[in-house]
Amino acid sequence: MTISAFSDELAQVRTKKKEFLSQIERIVPWTEWLAMIQPCYYKGERGNKPYPLETMLRLYLLQNLYDLSDEATVAEAIDSRAFSDFCDIDSSNQVPDGDTTIIKMLKNIMYVGILRSGETRSEIFPELQIVPLDLYERAQELMEARTMHHNEVPFNSKGKALLSGMVYCAHCGSKLVLTTSSGRRAKGEPKRETHIRYACHYKIRHPQNCDGQTGYSGEKLDGIIDKIVIQLFERMKTAPRSQLIQKQREKELQLANSSVANLEKLHASAERELESYKKEIIKTINGTGSFGADILGEMIEDTRSKLAALAQELEQAKEKAADLKSSAVAVQKEYDKIMSWADLYAGSSIERKKMILRQLIERVNIGKNFEIEVEFKISVTQSFDFLYPEGDKSVYYRAS
Repeated sequence: MTISAFSDELAQVRTKKKEFLSQIERIVPWTEWLAMIQPCYYKGERGNKPYPLETMLRLYLLQNLYDLSDEATVAEAIDSRAFSDFCDIDSSNQVPDGDTTIIKMLKNIMYVGILRSGETRSEIFPELQIVPLDLYERAQELMEARTMHHNEVPFNSKGKALLSGMVYCAHCGSKLVLTTSSGRRAKGEPKRETHIRYACHYKIRHPQNCDGQTGYSGEKLDGIIDKIVIQLFERMKTAPRSQLIQKQREKELQLANSSVANLEKLHASAERELESYKKEIIKTINGTGSFGADILGEMIEDTRSKLAALAQELEQAKEKAADLKSSAVAVQKEYDKIMSWADLYAGSSIERKKMILRQLIERVNIGKNFEIEVEFKISVTQSFDFLYPEGDKSVYYRAS
C-alpha cells in the first residue's frame, strides 16, 4: 500500500472525536461569527501577516471544548487528524506557536500601542497601535464577565486525576496534560486497569529545550500531594485558633502598610517632578529652557494627573490599613472556611478532594525524580505561615 493510499484510508476512519467535531461543524453558524469578528480582526497593516481568522476561531473553539492549554491546542491541531481536518490544517506552518493564540492577543496591552516593562506602562504610541483602546477595554470587560470565580464553592471536575490543570513542568514551565494508558493485552485477556499520567507536551515536541521528564505517574504524584495536604491540615488543627488569626492579621496589615509606604514614595517623587517642571517654566521664559512651552505644558498636565491618581490610591490604601487594624471579621471568616476543609478532607471522596484542592493550591511544579514544589494560594499561605519558613509560600518535597 502506498503512503497516499494509507493516508486516504485513515481519513475514512470515523472516531468519537471526528463524530463530535462533525456535529460542531454543523451547528456552529460560521458565516455569522466570522462576519461579526472580521471588522475587529487584525488586518496586517503593521507587523507580521495575521493567521486566517477562521483558523484562529476554530483553534480557540477546540481549546475551550477540550480544556487545553495553548501549547496543547497547537500540538493536537498538528498531531490529531480529527483536529487538523476540523481546522483544515496540513502543516505546522499554518498555525501559530503556543505563545500567539487569540486569548493571549486579547490580553496583550501592547496591541493598543502601549509599551510595558514589568509593572511600568508608557503612553499610547499611535504609530504602534493595532487595536483601539476602547475595543481592548471592552474585550477585557467581556472576558472578566465570562470568567467563573470559585471563591465560596470550590471547582468540581470529573475524572480520577486529583490535580488536573494544576501541574506544571519545573524545567520548562509548561502545564502538564493529563493522559491515560492501560497497555496492550493479548486476545482473550481481561481489560487492564487504566493508569493516569501527567505528560509534558513541550518536552515531547521540543526535547532539546526541556531537560525534564516526558511524563509522571498520576497515581504517585496525586498520592504525594494528598499526604502533604493531610499533614498540613493536621498540623493546622493543632495550632490555637487565636494564634493563626493573629498571624494572618499581622501579615495582611504588613502588606497594607507596605503598600501605603510605596504609594507615599511615588507621590513624593511626582511632587518633586512637578516642582522641577515649574522651575523649567522660568528658564523657558528667559529663553534658556530645554523644552518648548507646549511640550512643557503637556508634561505638567500629565504629572498633575498622575499626582491626582496617586493621591486617590494612597487614600484608599490608608483606609484599607485602618480597616484591618479595627476588624478581624474577614480573617476569621477565611480561617473558618479553611478549617472546615481541614475537617472534611481526609475522609472525602476524590471528587470532594479535587474541589478543596482547587481552592487551596495555586500550582504544583514537578521536576525530575519527583522533586515537587507546591504553591498555595495567598489566603491559604497566610494561614500556613507557622508550618514552614517565614516568607516562603511553597511546600517542597524531594523523593527519597
